Amino acid sequence: MLPVISERFERAFCRVLFVALCVVPTLTLGGWTYYQRLPSHRLACEQMLTRQLGLAVRLGSVEHTRPGDVRLLQVELREPETNELIARIGQIDARRHGHDWWVALAAPDLVLDGCQALTELLDRQLRWPTGGVDRRIHIVAEHACLRDGEQAWKVKQVAAAVTAAPRHAEARLVFHWEEGAAEHPVSLKVARERDRPEPMTRLDLQTGEAPFPITLLRPWLAAGEWVGPKSTLVGRGRLDLGRQSRRWTVQGRFDQVELGELVTRHFGHDLRGTAQVLLDAEGDGDRLLQASGELASRKGVISRSFLQALGQELSMSVAQLPAAMGEQVRFEELRLGYRVTDDGALALSGASRYAEGALLVDHNGVLVREPPTTQDTAALIRALAVAGTPSLPASAPTAVLSRVLPMRTPGARSAPDREPPPRRH
Repeated sequence: MLPVISERFERAFCRVLFVALCVVPTLTLGGWTYYQRLPSHRLACEQMLTRQLGLAVRLGSVEHTRPGDVRLLQVELREPETNELIARIGQIDARRHGHDWWVALAAPDLVLDGCQALTELLDRQLRWPTGGVDRRIHIVAEHACLRDGEQAWKVKQVAAAVTAAPRHAEARLVFHWEEGAAEHPVSLKVARERDRPEPMTRLDLQTGEAPFPITLLRPWLAAGEWVGPKSTLVGRGRLDLGRQSRRWTVQGRFDQVELGELVTRHFGHDLRGTAQVLLDAEGDGDRLLQASGELASRKGVISRSFLQALGQELSMSVAQLPAAMGEQVRFEELRLGYRVTDDGALALSGASRYAEGALLVDHNGVLVREPPTTQDTAALIRALAVAGTPSLPASAPTAVLSRVLPMRTPGARSAPDREPPPRRH
């Protein structure tokens, strides 16, 4: 026979269940929701993210949309010492699944000069011990913008992934330019190989068929100072970084190269115009090991002093010009093939379409023909140096070239003449 339960006991039991199953969860959820909206919770999240990222993080608000999901609004990343802005992101939605994170960014706006800090953050993530587990971070953004002062580059379909494993770490970034309909995206891959005697980091950039602005490489490479702010690259580049080595290769086509930035700004002669440069080069650290390609320009200006230096130092055949032409000589076409080898040999060939062996022509005919024999890089530096300078290197730019270009050892026997670089028509 079942015991008799009094009505009073039933009421008390129902009240306990109501409090335990309804009131307590509701108050807990309400209290947690209220706490999330307090400034103290936002500040705690800012401090946690600042410690993890090594960047100063500012948040407008924090929302926990569901268990395991978090939404950050009005996010700013700043350099912790200088307080310079690195990026603004209107909204970040993040979801954690095991050891993986899935992150969606709403219209991120990045500052070009702050990308160096993001590079250091990525390097720390790739080098950080994984504790024997694989960790992955997936990041997507439908649109993004990269700014440099008044100039802005807009991209779309941005996807990034960072994978960290005990023996290998890798980061990938792909995107398309907002303007244009390129089939293949820009792709950047950074890999950290730990399972080798000397750990190595490899960077691989592929531009696809769309021009990649050289200015975007400014935080890591001062190439814009030599080729001009409007120059672009279509091709690929690779950099292998070890503790004691830095090997690199570049293959592709440079467009909108300003000859004035390349020559006039740094040396004592005048050469102005816009050129296209084909380049296949390999180097180690600051030293070029080998390079070949072609340089082509239409309708520019060259100084008479530079023409004389080309004839004297590089043994080129230079036409005699009447004094009435003045110091600045206008040309119709500049086109030459070049090859630099690791022993300092420099082979130059005229590739003009107007005359065999001509590398510089004007409306009257050939101004400069290719040299009859292989030259050396020291002769090129002497031709570029300011006239009347007693020694080499003559100035800071020529000193840079002396460090970058392979140089023939003083007193060494001259290398035999080599086949000139192939002409491309």
